[in-house]
Amino acid sequence: MWEVQNLEDRSNVILVGTGSKCLSTNIGFIGIKNPRIIELMKYMSTPYMHATVINPAQAATSLAQLRILSSLEGSEKRKRVLENYKYLSAKLEEKGHKIFGNPCAIMPVFVGN
Repeated sequence: MWEVQNLEDRSNVILVGTGSKCLSTNIGFIGIKNPRIIELMKYMSTPYMHATVINPAQAATSLAQLRILSSLEGSEKRKRVLENYKYLSAKLEEKGHKIFGNPCAIMPVFVGN
């Protein structure tokens, strides 16, 4: 992800993500390098902290999926996703559809108003 965006300085980046697409679980996360922002998030996010706590099965599933994603098998799966994306986007563009963004697991397609 960082490489696609040509992002070298991550000191002012707030990374927000979800596990619902790639980890098959109902988790979310925020990654921040700046300790001052981490403290701010702790104090300002308290109404949401316990709204959707994950259970042990979701945590174990997420961990197992992360292990797969960081392995050779995961690298091969990501390569296959990009190949599928390129194939499908080419077919859709042939039919006149507009595809947005960079190749990834989610393909935004403009279908009209």
